[in-house]
Amino acid sequence: QKVVTSFTKRRIRVKVGKVLRPASITRRKRRMDPGDFLEPVGDDLKCGLCSLVLDDPHVCHEGHAFCRACIFEYVEREQSCPVDHHSLSTSDIAAVLPLQHMISKLKVRCRHHVQRTGDGQKPRKRRRKNNCTWVGTVEDLKKHLDEFCGFVTTPCKNAGCNTLVERRKMVYHRNACKHRMMPCPDCGKDHPFVDLDDHLETCPKSLIPCPQGCEREIRREHKESHELHSCEMTLLTCHCGVEHHRKHSDRHHREHLPRHYDLMCERLKAVEQELADAKREVETLRAELKKVRGHSDT
Repeated sequence: QKVVTSFTKRRIRVKVGKVLRPASITRRKRRMDPGDFLEPVGDDLKCGLCSLVLDDPHVCHEGHAFCRACIFEYVEREQSCPVDHHSLSTSDIAAVLPLQHMISKLKVRCRHHVQRTGDGQKPRKRRRKNNCTWVGTVEDLKKHLDEFCGFVTTPCKNAGCNTLVERRKMVYHRNACKHRMMPCPDCGKDHPFVDLDDHLETCPKSLIPCPQGCEREIRREHKESHELHSCEMTLLTCHCGVEHHRKHSDRHHREHLPRHYDLMCERLKAVEQELADAKREVETLRAELKKVRGHSDT
């Protein structure tokens, strides 16, 4: 059976050299250090494993008090009491509601009244403008940390941003966050700032120079219509077979007027011939129809 030889705030050493790390260490962010309390905290209100103030106090059948997370993790691994090493199971552990109620009424400072450093180092006092001055009861501490404390780091709410920022600085961060939503200056739709340049490359409302070089700016969505109906640089093919830009249409018609007149005359003659052929075909059909009617009458 492993024998506990020393207690510290961060770990328990055993003779075989194994470090037993209670759950309170992994959940340290929600724990309360005795130094955060306005009045000194007695040892009877401290966990026998992590040495921090009891969080959800539970006791074994011998009356030793521990944080719930600490003692359950220890017993599931060691099946013994960490104080007297008697056999112990999770069914032998019970909550102590009066003790929890007493702790909840103690006065405590916000944990951000000091600037904490890495494990094993003493916390440094913050400058007045950089520390939280809140004081209240333990039962109100969670609400203060979850909703009001400006020194709690919270993730930025902009989609795609994983930056952790102190709540008091969140307004400044969100105004400069590259994932903040910004309206497109052309279409007005919101897009992440980091993607705005890419959107402007394809935005249908953006003004772009005419790709055919007519020196006009058009909206991207009107590009095809502009080229088809109004662009002066669109290349047209006249019925005379000559290609010219739309802006030179008048000059082309003037320069090729005789040719256009001849073509129109030829076309007119062709139409007249088609009309004459159609008339003959109609007369033939009428004659055949008359014969059919004559046979039906007889």
